[in-house]
Amino acid sequence: MTKLVTLKIVDGDFKKGFRVILKIAIDPNENKLMAREIDGWLPPAPQINQLCNSWLLSYRAQGRIKVHRKLTAPSEQITNYSIINSAHDLEEAINNWLNSTDRKFQRFRDQVLKSLSTNDQIRFIIQTNNIKLWQLPWHLWDVLSDCDIEVNFSTSEFPLPSPEIDQSRNKVRLLAILGDDTGIDIQKDLALLQEELPDAEIFPLISPQKKQLSHELWDKKWDILFFAGHSFTQKDDLQGRFYINEDESITIEELKYGLSNAIKNGLKLAIFNSCDGLGLAAELVSLPISTTLVMRERVPDEVAQTFLTYFLNAFATKKKSLSDSVWETRKRLQEEVEDNYPCASWLPVIFQNPALKPPTWEDFIRNPDPTRDPIPENPTLPRVLLVSLMVTIAVITMRSLGLLQGSELRAFDHLMGLRPPEKPDERVLVIAVNEPDIQYQKKMGWSPKGSLSSLSDRALAQLLRKLNPYQPRVIGLDIYHDFEFEPNLATQLKQNPRFIGACQMKSIDQPAIASPPGMASQQIGFSDLPRDPDDIIRRQLIGMTSSDTCDTSRSLSFQVALNYLAQKGIPPMKRNSAGDVE
Repeated sequence: MTKLVTLKIVDGDFKKGFRVILKIAIDPNENKLMAREIDGWLPPAPQINQLCNSWLLSYRAQGRIKVHRKLTAPSEQITNYSIINSAHDLEEAINNWLNSTDRKFQRFRDQVLKSLSTNDQIRFIIQTNNIKLWQLPWHLWDVLSDCDIEVNFSTSEFPLPSPEIDQSRNKVRLLAILGDDTGIDIQKDLALLQEELPDAEIFPLISPQKKQLSHELWDKKWDILFFAGHSFTQKDDLQGRFYINEDESITIEELKYGLSNAIKNGLKLAIFNSCDGLGLAAELVSLPISTTLVMRERVPDEVAQTFLTYFLNAFATKKKSLSDSVWETRKRLQEEVEDNYPCASWLPVIFQNPALKPPTWEDFIRNPDPTRDPIPENPTLPRVLLVSLMVTIAVITMRSLGLLQGSELRAFDHLMGLRPPEKPDERVLVIAVNEPDIQYQKKMGWSPKGSLSSLSDRALAQLLRKLNPYQPRVIGLDIYHDFEFEPNLATQLKQNPRFIGACQMKSIDQPAIASPPGMASQQIGFSDLPRDPDDIIRRQLIGMTSSDTCDTSRSLSFQVALNYLAQKGIPPMKRNSAGDVE
């Protein structure tokens, strides 16, 4: 099972901090059901921006004496930091930031750790439109590096996939654009493609004109687009440009219609083995392409060719996923290249559309292997009976051992997703306590007393006063309150049989949380929800054996429903000693 973990950075900056949302889901390409969504906060870290700028200056300064796949030279003032020292400082600052003990962030980080510490295959995507955050080497965060997880990026909003046109071919079609080669050897890139991809049809375009390139995108069908040559990101508008020949540089915007047509006809992967590609990626991800691979900064010619060798070997020969292929390539660059080219392993960056499945090498080959032996047309009856018996026994055995539970649950989720959407019940009003409400309480000096509560007694009393004119039949409080209410509020709640409080039963993985002191068992319901092994809630508990700390046998939702029905004169069903409904 593949798990999609998305860290969406909504807004903010390094001085004030960033508001973030963690989304943990079964991969939408396997299951449409979103599992969990958690709001969080990345604490302020102004030093990150400064250290990143220092690293960029030192890295670009060192690059002036080497052959890079970029024609323009940086004009910033160079600091005295060496590239190794500035890289070490930035790595240390990133880990201090992302391992912060800030209370707001700690709970959020624990959820990230929990989501990654499984045996599932993980797709980790950082969603943000902030190009400064794209420049950071997030793969150095020890939480990710310890789990061997590659970082992917996406914009906050991404295009929905186009309807896929089925193709019939058994070779991967790759359009190789070889642009301006001033001072670099991009013919070696072409040789590497031909050497490492013997099963692919490679069509080289050498120093093409824009019209010729557009023609290829419109009139032919491609699986992979590859570019080698010079490129850069403009500082004024952060737009990426790449030189298709010695005299002509173009942007993705200038080819967007041809690229959109190519994507509709099967293009799934774009690789720009050239310098400073974040601007190119920013425009490519606005198109419904599955995956884009670029270089974060200036890339030495030797590093670009070494990267291509290792990546093609992992992706096409070893048949690894795109993320795993880049992760393996990054580690090999770190061990084998960085003595001569510091921070070479920081350069590759993957951009993925979260709504699309990242392609594998096998995905590009749509025809079955014609050399396979055909299935016999007339199998004998005894063989059919024997196979049927063996399959039946195997299915019964696997089902009794619970081995089919995961598949059955996914099938159940799929069927549930096919139901027509239901309108919200107008008789139910849900009032949420979110971050602005908590900040308002703090501003008013109404901070909650308990560590588990997000609603102070004064705020609760004010809320009840606002609800009373509407004469609600029942009020359920799904917020733990394991300490005494303020005297006036406690008296009011005891005299209000319509108010239901919450508690939590003790279990293997969670402690007991007591009910509000002084409330009768008829005014209490437990809020425990059972989670399946894939961390999804599919069931609703109605009753459990009561305990000393949670003195009720009914769930909060069941207790609320019974009280509502009682207000309408509908008594609960009676059961006999055998537990049957009378």
